[in-house]
Amino acid sequence: MEEGGSAIVNLSKLKLSIYTTAKWILQGRDSASATLQTVAARTLIIGVNVGTGIITARFLGAEGRGEQAAMILWPMFLANTLTFGLPTSIIYNLRKHPSDRSRIFAAALLLGTVAGLLATAIGIALMPSLLKNYSASSVGFARLLMLNSPIVLVQLIVLSTLEATGNFTASNRLRLLIPSITLCLLLALVLTHSFNPYTSALAYIVNGIPVFFWTLIQLWQTIKPQWQNLFPAAMMLLSYGFRSYGVSVLGTLSSNIDQAIVVGFLEPAAMGTYVVALSLSKILNIFHNSLSTVLFPNASARPLEEIVAMTGRAVRLNIAAMLSIGAVVIIVSPLLLSLLYGPDFINAVAVLRILIVQVVVNGAAMILAQAFMASGNPGIVTALQGVGLALSAPLMIVLIPAMGLTGAGLSLLISTTARFLFIIVLFPIVLKKSPPSLILNKGDINYLKQKLPIFQH
Repeated sequence: MEEGGSAIVNLSKLKLSIYTTAKWILQGRDSASATLQTVAARTLIIGVNVGTGIITARFLGAEGRGEQAAMILWPMFLANTLTFGLPTSIIYNLRKHPSDRSRIFAAALLLGTVAGLLATAIGIALMPSLLKNYSASSVGFARLLMLNSPIVLVQLIVLSTLEATGNFTASNRLRLLIPSITLCLLLALVLTHSFNPYTSALAYIVNGIPVFFWTLIQLWQTIKPQWQNLFPAAMMLLSYGFRSYGVSVLGTLSSNIDQAIVVGFLEPAAMGTYVVALSLSKILNIFHNSLSTVLFPNASARPLEEIVAMTGRAVRLNIAAMLSIGAVVIIVSPLLLSLLYGPDFINAVAVLRILIVQVVVNGAAMILAQAFMASGNPGIVTALQGVGLALSAPLMIVLIPAMGLTGAGLSLLISTTARFLFIIVLFPIVLKKSPPSLILNKGDINYLKQKLPIFQH
């Protein structure tokens, strides 16, 4: 009888621990809970994106998937290329000058809108050259989709503002709702027998418009932007923004240059196969994206010792998680591709395995880079991104025609490894600190135990 009563008490304690942990994560009030909440949200986002990827691959095939991917690539690519560093700048400046947040937010919205209109104009003008291997109807539709670029840019500013003010819950909600709407729209197209490269591309572009405007209105009411005397705030944003812009633009180029070159060199079917491999490998991005999202605003303007310590713990936890899951994905990749996307995409196995390794190395490099960003040295990270791009683009131009999709994967892996090594070398040179250890230790485990409520009951 006593044993039964003890079991009931232990079960009650376990339920209480799970409930307390879940509530703590959902509230996201400190860096640890915000990180786990972001990981959970990104996990759901990855799951939704896998669902949208499966639907498009199954209903369009390799060629149709490639055509669709080419049309939706450029609005996002050009918008992210022309941010002028505003998303990172608003995080840094809102944390450093919280009393002036109304003017900083207003200036960021204005600058983001202008940059988005510039991206639209450039995309419309260049689209015939960018999609030279595609039909005239695809070029025309891609031009139409470029009208979404201003919304994409302002959306980035809204997300950065939410994260700078510590509202990771709202940021994660917005990030999750956007692909969820895409999934619903794609399912509606299937049910109405209206699924084709053009309608599905439109579903990917209009997905976040209603959620975005709702969030912008909420943020507008909270911060109450002031439109008078914006010039000093704009200059402050652009000062840090231009110094960090290289990080943003080179990061965007590094993330998308492979697709841009594949579009230029290979036929739509190869593009479709590559996009499927790329989307599956990006499952692992959940860890370093989540950690970087929380690490930068929390580490900004802190003493250098704290910045390096926070970065080291984040990179060790990231590497341990990515290696564990990456190894499983590499082993089961043929089965995953066949079951999820169909036999048309089985040729993606080799490039997928290379991309998995590349994502692990890139995740470690990007988290280490946050130490330079948070300490006010964004120019260093810009230079490092430039080195990676300077290696990857020529390698792709040589290796893609010679080796096809495998050449694209190897080019990314080589350039990413070079960036990672340069970041390690620059820790003692720029920050005058030794690079943090990359091996998970007892202190990291104890940190998790101290932070997670489930271990405290």
